[in-house]
Amino acid sequence: MVPFILVTVLFFVWGIPNNLNDVLIRHFMKSFEISRFQAGLVQSAFYMGYFVLAIPAALLMKRVGYKAGFVIGLLLFELAIIFSGPPLHSATITLY
Repeated sequence: MVPFILVTVLFFVWGIPNNLNDVLIRHFMKSFEISRFQAGLVQSAFYMGYFVLAIPAALLMKRVGYKAGFVIGLLLFELAIIFSGPPLHSATITLY
């Protein structure tokens, strides 16, 4: 039962930022004063990650196993959040 609850919670943890993407981009346009084209690039980069990393993630899971691949994915997610902090606090997008 614990693995089921853990996987369910993690899907919500990954799903909420995915659903907030459109809302956040509108706020980025106001906060960072970016154009609609630049906002489109932000959204494109978000979904391009799924396209570009699908095969490497599958190869990683095949090599290290499903559980280790899951943990590595969570660690990469955490790393992205850590690197997103400084630009969000400085109110400039040039740090990316």
